Amino acid sequence: MADAAPGAGNRAPSLSTIAAVLLGGVIIAAGVLLTRTEELTIIVVSMDTTRVDHLSAFGAERPTSPTLARLAREGVAFTQARSSTSWTLPSHMSLFTGLPAGVHDVNIDFQRLDPSRPIMGQVFKSADYRTAGLYTAPYVHPRFGFGAGMDFYEGMTSNPMAYDLTPAQAQWERS
Repeated sequence: MADAAPGAGNRAPSLSTIAAVLLGGVIIAAGVLLTRTEELTIIVVSMDTTRVDHLSAFGAERPTSPTLARLAREGVAFTQARSSTSWTLPSHMSLFTGLPAGVHDVNIDFQRLDPSRPIMGQVFKSADYRTAGLYTAPYVHPRFGFGAGMDFYEGMTSNPMAYDLTPAQAQWERS
């Protein structure tokens, strides 16, 4: 990983930013290098609120992320990417749409992506790829539009998220 230039305001890129740029590079490389008869697997890994300097995949001394390190070695890793915004919902919407937060317009709680805007699952599906997504964070819930186009998009938590509950269930959970 390249060292950041000295000076105030320099930060290591967030993992979601690295994942966004990684995805973009893979998509571009796939379009240039592969014919439609070749297999392509694209894996997007997003680990919200994870410090990149604590991952062995990006230089940490302890082996904290051996599988991620192997993916980075065998694939493409971008180390100078930046997130489009500071919090999960709009930054992941940017990752899934390729649009800055001011364009996709999902910037506050309860906003949903305009269904006329294409999102990653739809783009891959329209190119005849099988699509699947697994999530554990509430701000990548299908309620915001993230699961559009996915053959399978499933929450992987043992308890339901607030967005999965009816209003009556949510009231009961709060009491």
